[in-house]
Amino acid sequence: MSILLYLQQFVVWFTAFIGVASFIVPQTIQNFVDLHPRGPRGMTETRAVFGGVMMGLGLAALLFGTREVYRTLGFMYLGTAISRFVSMFIDRSFNTNNLFSLALEALLGIVLVL
Repeated sequence: MSILLYLQQFVVWFTAFIGVASFIVPQTIQNFVDLHPRGPRGMTETRAVFGGVMMGLGLAALLFGTREVYRTLGFMYLGTAISRFVSMFIDRSFNTNNLFSLALEALLGIVLVL
């Protein structure tokens, strides 16, 4: 098995793990991304979007393991990175968390698309 395939599988497991963590302890994700929901609806949204989407995408990649699924997950990360990059200019939100997330999302996306 190639090093690239090992890296891709790591990214898939990482994605699923982030989804599970976001579902189980949404406050951790909310604090990291500076989201402060005002009620239960916001907590549910965090679990559903950060948890459910990441778990679902990670699970799909684990179950199907095809090149197309890996690339789809990679394009999700790249789309997130591009959106974050543009938003950082629009919102003037250059901070350590955003820069770290941008670098990580770009790296994970590139690994999965290769």
